[in-house]
Amino acid sequence: MKKQKTKELLLEKGSELMLRKGFNNTGIQEIVDACRVPKGSFYFYFESKEMFGIELINKIAEELNSTLDKFLADRSLSPGEKLSAFFDSTFENLGRNDFKGGSLIGKLAAELSDASEMFRQALSLVYEHLSGKIALTIGDSGNKSEMTAEELARFLIFTWESALLQSKLFKSNQPARNFKYILETLTDC
Repeated sequence: MKKQKTKELLLEKGSELMLRKGFNNTGIQEIVDACRVPKGSFYFYFESKEMFGIELINKIAEELNSTLDKFLADRSLSPGEKLSAFFDSTFENLGRNDFKGGSLIGKLAAELSDASEMFRQALSLVYEHLSGKIALTIGDSGNKSEMTAEELARFLIFTWESALLQSKLFKSNQPARNFKYILETLTDC
């Protein structure tokens, strides 16, 4: 197996395990066993489990930003439709997976923000980048609330995370519909 592919596999399998079990309940041995590579492979790429966690957060951030950018680049959609399509896609993915999975960033934020300043900072950057892009789009689409576009973007992201969690909890699309109503009520989406 090529070296870069091994690193990507470790991040992929680690992500899957941590989405199910959390960061602290997933061991390095479990990750390498899932990849069928020796434990030394883990330490070849990552100095520690914490550094693995930081790289995993960065990888997820890249994926989230890439997905959002794909919708934002769609010239056939209005700014509001772009945001709506992005959020809809995340709920559709969750529904396709029988409401299993959800947001690993949200799960890691809940689990690790108090445990480590390094994790807290890395996770807050993910949300700041997303909210910045969403705020710009809200500025283009229209803001019906008294909040600034930046405040509204942050509110929408955390409401979205909550709706994803509730969808998992209740195994229902209703939280997605509720989120969509909030999005439409507060913006011209």
